[in-house]
Amino acid sequence: MSDAFPLPRPVPPDLEPMRAIGAACCADDLPASMSRVLKHYAWQLYDVIPDEMRPELLAPIVMYLPGTASTREMEFRRAEYIALETVRRINAYVCRHVMEQEDWATRCEAVGTVREAWLLVQEIQAAAARDPNGVAGNAEVATHRALLYADNYETFIYTALDDGLLDYYDYVPTVCGNSANVVLGARNACRGREVEVHTTAVSILDGAIRLGRP
Repeated sequence: MSDAFPLPRPVPPDLEPMRAIGAACCADDLPASMSRVLKHYAWQLYDVIPDEMRPELLAPIVMYLPGTASTREMEFRRAEYIALETVRRINAYVCRHVMEQEDWATRCEAVGTVREAWLLVQEIQAAAARDPNGVAGNAEVATHRALLYADNYETFIYTALDDGLLDYYDYVPTVCGNSANVVLGARNACRGREVEVHTTAVSILDGAIRLGRP
């Protein structure tokens, strides 16, 4: 990624640091300095991206998660960005290279709001003969939850639940999880193009981190 944060290269091909990062992202006691939105998306990408690709693609970006905690508005903007860019870039890629629907690909790239993206992926689901690996379906869930998040981000207060039950007013895990599922579906549908799909997903994480940078 040409616009990535400057980092020393090369990243050693040692998976132990990435396993430690994965464990940190999965931990319930999220460091106060880390954005929940970024943590959840990074955690999901950690599961999607194969072991051998993590040191090169994911490790350099994940190192910037500490210090990303921000305001409620910024957390919402990051979630919205992830859902919207997933449609613009990942769904568009599948429409173009797998479904061979250039019109849908162009429309995905041109969506201006999350609501537009949500309506478009619903249209694609209804019109398409098939939804490769649930790419459009997962995008529909991610964008819909981002719309719901827009309604409660100012008042919702996250509290870790000891019993592990899902708080149905917490839309962050679903926005990030289903956006990552779009990546997984696209990866499986685009055999031979996996690196392009994974690189695009990591660049979306990079962009979400940049939203909170001066």
